Amino acid sequence: RQRIMPFLHARVQAIGGVEYVLFNLSDAAHGDAYLAPHSVLTAITPAATPNNDRDLFMELAQGFQAAGIKVVAYVATQGPAMLKHGAEKAFDYDGSGSQAMTNWSNYVAGVYGDTTLDTYKQAFAEVIVDEYAQRYGALIDGWWFDHASYGNMPLLHDTVTAYNTNIVIAFNDGQKVPLINNNPDYEDYTAGHPTPQTQAPASDPANLPMLTSIEATPDGFFDDAGRKSLGHMFMPMQEN
Repeated sequence: RQRIMPFLHARVQAIGGVEYVLFNLSDAAHGDAYLAPHSVLTAITPAATPNNDRDLFMELAQGFQAAGIKVVAYVATQGPAMLKHGAEKAFDYDGSGSQAMTNWSNYVAGVYGDTTLDTYKQAFAEVIVDEYAQRYGALIDGWWFDHASYGNMPLLHDTVTAYNTNIVIAFNDGQKVPLINNNPDYEDYTAGHPTPQTQAPASDPANLPMLTSIEATPDGFFDDAGRKSLGHMFMPMQEN
């Protein structure tokens, strides 16, 4: 992996015209594992993060920033509680449950006093995201929060902007086709998530209204009473 990082940075830079990259801080759409160590998660569930002496996300971000390419962090907002997918999608699901989810639940109960849905959302922002946002600071130019209805959007917004006032944020929540400004008080750009590829390929006409809705704006922004969200589409380049 030490050799792969410079190769990856160079390959992306060689494409030409790439102004930003969006890559995972969490393990894809799952919120129970991460690309970097974390003081809480690594302690309660070591398998949920890389070894403490290797921060893969940091290495990626530093390399891209050095190459003049901005970094957007993808994060699965359901967090270690797996609020969207449940235990069956947990990385350590054993047929009956997930020890990692139990470890997180016990931690949250011990710190916050309960494990309600709102408490899980609060803990995700204050424990998971806060530590990463503080660590990376200006290395991250933007955040892309997936399935954002499973998080506390105001708190997530305040958490990441506390460490980088120039940060831009997207929340994958609300209408996508056509695109609109779904969260005018919190989003800076639209999530622009395509129709899931299990239903249609990226090139399917089902996704076209996202493009035409951006083209129909005067300047690329969706304006809601002076609160602007930049039209943005998150389109895959592969078929699965």
